Amino acid sequence: MMRDLFNVLLGGLGLFLALFGGIGLLSEIFSSELRATSTIIVWVVFAGVFFLGLWLLRVAWAADHKSKIMSRAKKDAIARAEKETQRKSGGKIREEHKTRVNEEQENVDAEGHLEREIDPVINGKESIDDAMQSLNALIGLSRVKEEIRKLIDFIQIQKYRRDQGMKTPVLSLHLVFTGNPGTGKTTVARLVGKIYAALGLLKEGQMIEAMRQDLIGEYIGQTAPKVKAKVEEALDGVLFIDEAYALAPPHMESDFGGEAVSTLIAEMENYRDRLAVIVAGYTDKMNDFVSMNPGIKSRFTRYIEFDDYSPREMLKIFLKFAGDDDYQVSTELRESLLNHFVNVKNNGSKDLGNARYVRNLFGKSTERHAARVLDGNLRDKETLSLLTDEDIDFGLTI
Repeated sequence: MMRDLFNVLLGGLGLFLALFGGIGLLSEIFSSELRATSTIIVWVVFAGVFFLGLWLLRVAWAADHKSKIMSRAKKDAIARAEKETQRKSGGKIREEHKTRVNEEQENVDAEGHLEREIDPVINGKESIDDAMQSLNALIGLSRVKEEIRKLIDFIQIQKYRRDQGMKTPVLSLHLVFTGNPGTGKTTVARLVGKIYAALGLLKEGQMIEAMRQDLIGEYIGQTAPKVKAKVEEALDGVLFIDEAYALAPPHMESDFGGEAVSTLIAEMENYRDRLAVIVAGYTDKMNDFVSMNPGIKSRFTRYIEFDDYSPREMLKIFLKFAGDDDYQVSTELRESLLNHFVNVKNNGSKDLGNARYVRNLFGKSTERHAARVLDGNLRDKETLSLLTDEDIDFGLTI
């Protein structure tokens, strides 16, 4: 407001002086006498022109400044619109977590190891919901889902406590998954990585799988570099080691497994804020593996047991495989499959009561279905999609 008033006064003064001086100067020119006031009039004209020029410069500057402000406002509006679009689309473009702990607190655990306290900042509620929705969509695994929900609740409560200035315990990201093969441990480990990332505990949350051959070398000097390379690949995410007890099997003192375990413990310490390690395997063997080394036992304190699937859950898994591949399952076959899965649970080995067995059974059934359809020379849509009792080998034990 004041700036505009100043510009008006400046322009008016310049115009007045220029007109007044110009009229006086014309009067002197047409007059027969030159008086002493002629010099003063000339200076008045020059002053008027000067102020007019200054006014024009200020007007030009103001116009340019206004143009820049409007351009910046337009860019900000576009940026806000894009950000709102990203938010409404479900957070597909996730910004990196920028909140960091200003002061890192260090605590000492029972084994004397320094552990840095992790700030459990919640920075992606929609992403957490997405990950939990994927977890809840899995067939069975009720106990696993409950344990993961407890873990998330615990992290959230620690955040609220810390906001109130209360003490919070040291949070360990490492987990032990126990149970028979084919019960969903790898799938859940991948979802845990996404949940950790959504909670701000890990930057990326990717899951890297590793087996014994990925971590142990054949000769002296090869094991430690292999472990470090795998850890580096998993940084800011989850390192998932299935059948972890194979790293250091009992009665194999000459093996390099001990070196692999020691190197892994050291790397977990070096990257305690950037790495979550999940080890998995049979329940009894995993208990022995964790207990064999105090360093492992002190770092893996949370266990999640994966139960075998029930017969009805195995049937649901079969139907899901069929539906995903555009197959239909006849009513008679559903009943036969349920009875078969009951017999498998009662009489089969523990490795048969899992999704891997169901997948193999479904794969073999599609092969037998293809042979049956070709032999019958039938090509209609119903025949091409319908699985019946004829397509199942109930003696399959793989």
